[in-house]
Amino acid sequence: MRRIALIALVVLAGCGQTASEPLPDVRPVAPTPQQSAALTRVVTDFTRGFRSRDGEAVCALLTPVAQSYLAGTRGTGCADVVIGHERVPAKTRAVTVSTDGTGATIVFADCRRWRLVLQGDAWLIDDLPLSRPRCEATDRPTA
Repeated sequence: MRRIALIALVVLAGCGQTASEPLPDVRPVAPTPQQSAALTRVVTDFTRGFRSRDGEAVCALLTPVAQSYLAGTRGTGCADVVIGHERVPAKTRAVTVSTDGTGATIVFADCRRWRLVLQGDAWLIDDLPLSRPRCEATDRPTA
């Protein structure tokens, strides 16, 4: 009896509703030339700061939330964590941008994946993994 009541509830719940609109396409897209140049500049600036051991310059490329997170994970300053644990980025393998143009993902040849956000007119790194992921884990299709 309970099963019949449950089935009736499910059937009645769908009655009277209009057809739903299709969901918007939110798959990432290729960056424009301007976006690509700006995102490449972030990687170049990161590499330059890292090689010169300028932790402050490297941390300036991170969002405030990412800076706080990194500092909180090790109990030291952002600059010490990034210079002590991060590596110079490998060759860029793929760059995608969100359809609204406010987010981007850079995937490197060593399978690291940076997520960036557009804040004002500057791209800042919002997610920077401190450990190297397995390539199989980042190469799986997500859809």
